[in-house]
Amino acid sequence: MAVQVESQGQLQEFLGVVARRKWQIILPALIFASIGAFFAVITPKKFVTSTQVELRPVVMTQASKEPGNAPFQIKAMERVKKVVGKLQDSAYLALPPDQQRMFLEDVQEDIKVVTSSPTPQGTTFVTIDFADVRREWAAEFLKALRDDWIEDVVERDRRRGTFVLENLRDERRLLEQQLKAKEQALTDLRRQHGLSATQPAGGGKNERAEDPVYARLASNEAERDRSERKLAALDVEVAELEAALQALPPTIAMTDVLPGESNAALLDDVDLQIGAAQAKLRGIKPSHSQYIRTQDEIRALEERRDQLLRQATKAQVVAGSRPNPAIEPARAVVEEKRRERAVMQASITRLEVDIGRDRLRAEELQDVYRDEREQMGDIERLVGKLAAIDGKLLDKSQEVETLLSPLSNPFSITAEVYTPLEPTEPNPWMIFSFGIVVGLLVGVGSALLGEFSKSAFRGVADIGRVMVVPVLGAVDRIMTRSEARGRALKRGVAGLSGLAIAGVVSFVTWAWAHDAQLLSPDLRHAIEVLREALR
Repeated sequence: MAVQVESQGQLQEFLGVVARRKWQIILPALIFASIGAFFAVITPKKFVTSTQVELRPVVMTQASKEPGNAPFQIKAMERVKKVVGKLQDSAYLALPPDQQRMFLEDVQEDIKVVTSSPTPQGTTFVTIDFADVRREWAAEFLKALRDDWIEDVVERDRRRGTFVLENLRDERRLLEQQLKAKEQALTDLRRQHGLSATQPAGGGKNERAEDPVYARLASNEAERDRSERKLAALDVEVAELEAALQALPPTIAMTDVLPGESNAALLDDVDLQIGAAQAKLRGIKPSHSQYIRTQDEIRALEERRDQLLRQATKAQVVAGSRPNPAIEPARAVVEEKRRERAVMQASITRLEVDIGRDRLRAEELQDVYRDEREQMGDIERLVGKLAAIDGKLLDKSQEVETLLSPLSNPFSITAEVYTPLEPTEPNPWMIFSFGIVVGLLVGVGSALLGEFSKSAFRGVADIGRVMVVPVLGAVDRIMTRSEARGRALKRGVAGLSGLAIAGVVSFVTWAWAHDAQLLSPDLRHAIEVLREALR
């Protein structure tokens, strides 16, 4: 009777394959485990050291902007090169230039910088890690790198403040030179044109006294105007006096009275009064009221003289004539007024000359005062700039003084560099475990590949899954003794080869760890090259 063969599940089938090909799985696992142990032993172990720096915000420094730049500033190639050169590392100095660059790049890759988020107070913490196979050098390098970064940031602020301070000092010296040059030019201008050094500039904020030239010009013009008015009055007066002189008779009547009845004395007295009145007219204008009264007085005196003459006819009077005595006084007055007029005319001529000279000088001083105002304005602006620069210099000097003091250092080391006692990376057990896992994966993969890569039925279950009729039975493969020996020989050779490889790798690993002299020089050199590549 035909019996249906039960099919196996996938897990059972997988376990069956593992059971049938266990040595095909175990052998790669042993080989890769030995290789993992080899790499776990020869891979250079790095000692990781760490430090932490607190960065506080300081108003006068730019360090508050440093946390964002810290990873780039600390790991900068030039800084790494500077620190390595300062430490005089023998491993670095022994390398040729091209390999020195690679050495520095490796060091740069081993630096890790982590910055924390700012606290509410603005404080930031910067953590710096460095890993190297030499633990003392790792600690020494990290400390030097950290100190160089801190010193560079602090010194950068100090240099910036000192640079600004020196620029301000240079600017002040330049302004002082310009001010001295302007003051000297102003002094030369005033000395050249005879201006007062203590007199404020015209048009400035301070009130300026009038220049002597302008004062003299105004005074001379006023004096000239007054003199011209006086000259006009003198012209009128001289004309009137000359007319009055021309009006005087050249002679006057003279009578001789017999003794006892003569009134000659009275006539002489009247004539003298008339001459005095006429002389008084010479200094008075016709329109003046005094002039009219004097004319009336003269007419009254002339009537008196006529009466006296008529009285003389009643007596024994001898009539005659004599020169008019009023002509000479009148002529003297006219001459005096003419001399006064000539003097006035000469004074006006002199004033005209002085006015012309002062006008030319005033026109010249217009340009001089304009230049003086411009130079005084420049001096005032320079003095203002100097005052502003002095204020900036005082503030910057105090700032630089503070920057040079320890108070301006925004850094505080919260975790000092320590020398690690045990290597941190890589983890040898992880490498060894990784080798075992890789070996198992390779073994299982090769077993599954060998089992399922053939395009044939592997057993009754495969036939039962595809046949529409039930499987009645199965006959196992009949293997001859020669085939069995050949198969065993192949497996033995493969197994021994794998064990040999694992044994050789294990021996090299053991020898390198305990006594490297057991290995050949070429092998030791090859391992050293490999170790250098694994750094």
